[in-house]
Amino acid sequence: MKKLILLAMCVAVAQNARASSAWVTVTDYQLWSNFYLGSVIRVEVSGTVENPAGCSNPDSYMVLATLPEAVKQRMYSTLLAATLAGRSVRMRVHGCETDRPAVISVVLSG
Repeated sequence: MKKLILLAMCVAVAQNARASSAWVTVTDYQLWSNFYLGSVIRVEVSGTVENPAGCSNPDSYMVLATLPEAVKQRMYSTLLAATLAGRSVRMRVHGCETDRPAVISVVLSG
């Protein structure tokens, strides 16, 4: 049992090793309404796009499409607030979404 727990912890650490987060300034964001996938959000930032998973098109970020719709709506509201207030956000990225780094959380700077 101890070996199983240790193995699970090692896998979790390895998965998080490919995740990244940084404070960024949002320059543009787009909400794509898609009948099949629900809302899709693309985020452009000033500066370098973090790409820990080595996605093939790191020109911007995409909010992970498999997140619950309510979570994506909150992220969209946070991005809107940051843009209107001229404040930075911290975006945690993990994996790829449509060949771009996938955003899994957004935090507005204080």
